[in-house]
Amino acid sequence: MNRAVFCAVVASAASGSAFGAFASNLVDSNNADPFGSGIVTGAPTNDGYFFPNTSATDAFVTVSFAVPFVDGPGFDMEVYDAADGAVDLAEEADVFVSANNVDFFYAGTIVGGPAGTNLIDLSDNGLNGAYTYVKVMHTPIGSGDGIDLDAVETYYVPTPATLSALAGAGLLATRRRRG
Repeated sequence: MNRAVFCAVVASAASGSAFGAFASNLVDSNNADPFGSGIVTGAPTNDGYFFPNTSATDAFVTVSFAVPFVDGPGFDMEVYDAADGAVDLAEEADVFVSANNVDFFYAGTIVGGPAGTNLIDLSDNGLNGAYTYVKVMHTPIGSGDGIDLDAVETYYVPTPATLSALAGAGLLATRRRRG
């Protein structure tokens, strides 16, 4: 791809509209147990999934969004932990994003804590595509039971023109694969 076209497409991704969207579907989970209602879609309710096995390296929850999300100015996503109001460094998880639920790309690491503490900026890890899936994967540290996943919110959706440009340039998912 021509460098000028590539730069224009990447720059247009940042022109997504600010829009708060919560996950709409629970896609998959492994070694994660529900607590309360077990609902991880929609706005935070202090119910969801937690990782009870502190040594599990394959524990995860994957959610999807009805509308793809992109990188915008500042933070792009918040992962809500049903926390007791304090940061809990014994609860940690890696967050991955995907356009197709097959190829996941590392977006950041979160720790247990109250709302506003688990914010992710996709550009921090070079992510500039449009994504529909988020996988929260338990990181076995300490003796905590892992993140108490309550909800996932994204802040930017691409405009229709931006989504078409990303698809045409093959940038619906770019970066190294992990997870």
